[in-house]
This record gives sequence, structure tokens and C-alpha cells, in this order.
Amino acid sequence: MSRDIVLITIDCWRHDAPSEMDEFASLTENYLHRESICPAPATRGVFPAILSGQYYPTVYSGFDSIRDGTTPLVELLSDEGYATGGFVASNPFLSAWRPYFDTFWNDGLGTGSTRETTRLSDVYDTIDNVTDYLRFRGRVTTKEMSKRASEWYSETAGRKFLWLHLMDVHVPFLPGFRRSFENGLVKTLYSHYKYSKNHSDIDTETVATLERLYWDCVEFVDEQIGNIFELIEPDDIVVIVGDHGEEFEHGKYGHARLYDECVRVPLFVSPGAADWFSGSKYVRQLDIPATIASNLDIEIPTNWEGSPHGPDARPSFLLNHSPMLNRVYTGVRTEERKLIRTFDAETKRRLRTEAYDLAGDPDETTDVSESAEWVGQLEAELDEFVSRDEIGENILEDGTQLHDSTVEKRLRTLGYK
Repeated sequence: MSRDIVLITIDCWRHDAPSEMDEFASLTENYLHRESICPAPATRGVFPAILSGQYYPTVYSGFDSIRDGTTPLVELLSDEGYATGGFVASNPFLSAWRPYFDTFWNDGLGTGSTRETTRLSDVYDTIDNVTDYLRFRGRVTTKEMSKRASEWYSETAGRKFLWLHLMDVHVPFLPGFRRSFENGLVKTLYSHYKYSKNHSDIDTETVATLERLYWDCVEFVDEQIGNIFELIEPDDIVVIVGDHGEEFEHGKYGHARLYDECVRVPLFVSPGAADWFSGSKYVRQLDIPATIASNLDIEIPTNWEGSPHGPDARPSFLLNHSPMLNRVYTGVRTEERKLIRTFDAETKRRLRTEAYDLAGDPDETTDVSESAEWVGQLEAELDEFVSRDEIGENILEDGTQLHDSTVEKRLRTLGYK
């Protein structure tokens, strides 16, 4: 098979976002549409699954380094003769994957060297951030990403694997001047200021403003998404998936907890690979790399947790450590049920157990943890998973204690510090 492979990941792309994207719908009219279940509700936690078929506690050895023995899909493809290019729209959590790509661009973040902080560099960083807000658009837009990727794509011979990560629908929600003007320029800026100071503990009016801006950003990326499709050839294998969603409806704003707002995302697959993902209703992100590799007749590494997608539904285990909230979340989701446990990250004390009948309560409004007979079975499955040494001993990690001032500032802009 000589077709190129294109993986497009969209940050904070909720499962219901494609319904508001008319241009995208037109471009993907012949694509297979499924939904994917994330193993975590945040970027750092999901990409070990998307890129290497593993849960994050088994992959990271530091903020910007990957454990020895990890074999990402991109490395397998490189061994098969694919040229590999990764283009990330300025997300510090993804620079750890740089060493596996022939070409990798992430807005100068995570280059592997510690940058000395100087007054001049601080001034430049401040100017960059102020400029983004004055333009009312993100640091690197989808249109800009398409230009960078197309240059590499057109200049690279032979089979290619291209990964594009888009950030237009991640906070700060800056959907261009016109949409920001319609929401009120001062209100747009002030809502982000309040979020930067209080994070998830913000008032309902600010949450409502941010939610309106989120949907404006969905429209904003839809206006630009055609630029990406211009570089895709008709017979390319294309997989488009959200890395995680965004939470607005459960009393907090953000993407730390394990509700479906955060862990259920869209998945679109080009016609040439539609059969690969046409099995059960939900596709685990964990299974995406194994599905691609197996259909290319590439041997799947033995330490991958994921396996090729098939007709049988599989449980999805869910994990997240949120240093900002001092919480650890664990869970398990089947096609029809979900169990969530919340812990204090310092004391390890369990704070809450929740269970939801997703078949009858898809919005997760009624906690049935005290009444549903199936809760015990999910608790036993979750206990067995979390008790594994490589999982339980590595759930806690602090991905925000850095020495690189550029990365720290970018994390603050994205709402992580």
C-alpha cells in the first residue's frame, strides 16, 4: 500500500461540535463518522493512547520525555519507509513526541534545551500574548498550520505520515475580531481575565460567555478547515479525531473531569480506511494506532494496550491527575454505563463515587451509584486496572513544574497555571 497517512487531531473538539460545522460536513460527506472514547480528559493524558496505544502512566518519564521501550506508531511507520512530519499549533504538552518525527514544529516549544529567562525574552513573550488578544485569534491558526504542513507535504517524496494538531477551539477562545465584537470585545477579554485568575471557580455569567466563545471558535475553525483538505490527496488514509472535549454543563468549566463532555469526541475516517473502524459503536482512542498498524500489515508492539477495532464493544478505562484542582479521577466507561471515582491528590482519600446509566441518561444528570446493581462489577474492573503497578504508581505527575520560561508562559496562556 503506497497511500499517505494523515492524522488530524483537534484540541477540545466536543462530540457535538461537528453539527455546527457546515464546511467540515461538506468536506467529509463520504467519510465514516464514529465517536471515540478518550482514556483521559486532557491533551497530555490522551496522546500516549492516540500515538502509541498506551495509557499515560506507562509512557511519560517527565514533562518532555518518553519512557524507554515506548514504540509510537510514527516509529513503526518510519521503519516501513514513511517520511514523518508533525505540526502542532503551539501546545507544550506535545513536544515530548518530537524525537520520533523526521520533521517536527511546535512554535518553538519544548526544543529540549532550557531557555534562560531574560528581561528581553519576557518582553517579547508579553508582546506575543498581547498581540494574540488584540487580533482576537489564537497564536497559530488552522490556516497557518495548513501552510506549514503543505510546504513539507509538497516537498517530501515517497510515502508520508503527517500529523496535524489544531488549537483554534482551545482556551483562550479568540474566534476572530468579528465574532469577538458580536460578543463584546471587553466581555471577551474580561471573561478570559477572570478565568486566568480563578480557573474552574468562575461565576455562571463568565462560564456562559466562554461557552458562547467556544462555539464561535468552532465556527472559526470550520471557516479554515478547507485549507487542510487542500493538501490531502483523494486516496490518502485520513483519520480526524478530537483529543478531548470541553466541559460546560456539570457546574464547572474546563477539561479535567471524566464526564462525556470531555471524554467522548468525534472521529472521522476517509473512505479508503472506513472499513477499519466500522465495527462497534465507539472507537477507543487506545485502539486507533493498532487499527492503523494492523491494516498496514505492521506488527503491533507487545506492550501496546490497544488492539485493532472490531465488532465487540470494549470497556474504556479513564484516568486523570489535575494538579490545579488537587484531584485524581479514575473511571471506566462501557457503551451504556460509566463509573467515576474522585480522590484528593495529596491524601489519596476518596471524595466521591458516581455512576451513570448512559443508555437512559446520556447527559449524566442522575447519579445511580447507590442503587444500580451493576456498579459493583464496574468497581471490581476499575480496581483491577488501577491496582496494576505501572498504572497506580504513575497516575500522579506534575507536568507544570518547569524550568523553561517559554513553556511556562504558554501553559499559563492556555489556562494550566
